[in-house]
Amino acid sequence: MVAGEYIIHLITTWVSAIFVALAITAVMRYRIATVLKELWLFLAVVIATYAVAYTFIAVYYTCILAIYGRVAVVQGGKSVPGLSTILFAALITTTLTYIVGYIATGGEGKRVLKYVFLDDPLLAIINVLGWLSFAYVFFSPSDAIYFVTDEETTVVYSESALILGGMFLMAWLHIPYLLFKETESKVAFRSVAYPLKVLALITYSELLAGYLSILIASIFYIDTYPAMSLFFLFTSIAAVTLFYRELTSPFVQYSTVIASQVRPRILPRGIRERKPVGEEVELKGRVAVRFEPEEDYASVLGDIISKASEEKKVIILAPLNGPLLRYAYKKEENILRLPFVVTGVTTPISNVLPANNLPLIANTIFNVARELGEDAYIVIDGLSDLIMVNDLKRVYVTLKQLSELLPQATLVVTINWRALSERDYSAIASLFDQIYSVEGGRLKQVKGALVT
Repeated sequence: MVAGEYIIHLITTWVSAIFVALAITAVMRYRIATVLKELWLFLAVVIATYAVAYTFIAVYYTCILAIYGRVAVVQGGKSVPGLSTILFAALITTTLTYIVGYIATGGEGKRVLKYVFLDDPLLAIINVLGWLSFAYVFFSPSDAIYFVTDEETTVVYSESALILGGMFLMAWLHIPYLLFKETESKVAFRSVAYPLKVLALITYSELLAGYLSILIASIFYIDTYPAMSLFFLFTSIAAVTLFYRELTSPFVQYSTVIASQVRPRILPRGIRERKPVGEEVELKGRVAVRFEPEEDYASVLGDIISKASEEKKVIILAPLNGPLLRYAYKKEENILRLPFVVTGVTTPISNVLPANNLPLIANTIFNVARELGEDAYIVIDGLSDLIMVNDLKRVYVTLKQLSELLPQATLVVTINWRALSERDYSAIASLFDQIYSVEGGRLKQVKGALVT
């Protein structure tokens, strides 16, 4: 039995190491995110908390077994892993409660506490029960203590602690219920809905397994904690697989797209001419269109966008007075205009995005594109304005993030390149596969693959 426990805890320790790696990945994902940055932070916090709890308990038991050859206990002494488990259950519950409140309020952080305590007080009750259970077990002399019989040793709890735990467990179901409900009704949070749902379901299943083990041990003095540890092991392995896929999927998609773009092209000997660019230019993939202030780029791009609108939905992000917003397109029902203004210069208007809030702009484009389909046609006009208001690094990261999250979409960006330094222009241009220049009312390709 001791050998079996040792193997279980040893494997659990290795799985906990993977959880630590996932927590680091989640933190790094949060640091580079421009879309739903707060939600990525919450996800990182929950995974990190889970990783710390899992690692602490796994390492504790593994070290005890390695040193003593068995779990050394003193009858009536407090169980450190038992107390730690209840503490981390309360911590994760509080974090998930805040996330649910954040989603329910549409991302308005200042309203979360009001929502939790007034609009949905059951969430507050769940947290009170969680922390009350920990405080009671921690200070009670008859809870989380080792009980030694002639045959085995187990950790037992009092009836009061079991009742508190049962109430907490029943009320806890409200968290996954709200999570499933709110993420379905609010499109803005669908990109992080899946990992959050997985977290909620895994957390509840482990809370249930832990409570049943405590109940059996406290009433019948039967040690079922090894079975609980085995269940935690299997659920955690499943969670590792799901979290890994969710956290790395944007990078996998991005690398796949890049790989498809760098496949070698075999050209006939002597042919080094670019494809002639006429009136029927079709812009696909990642395209930058640079222009000088005196050039009328709107009429050139307007015709191209108008033709694209006949086949797909087009999203146009542009300054409030931008010419592409005023252009008359053939299929107006397929054109979605997203105007932005430079706050502090122009008085903010309802339904207009502030130019200095890049996360909001990126989040809006991403959510609209996902709703319309990942092959949406996205036009960002006035990129040089966004760079002036924000800074090059933030705009660069935002564009790169959108490219990663929407690999199938066409992204066309206009740049007043004379308003940028040569270094800044080169940095932005490196993000695009094709670059066109507006010259004499036509598009001239200045960067792109050579074709026959």
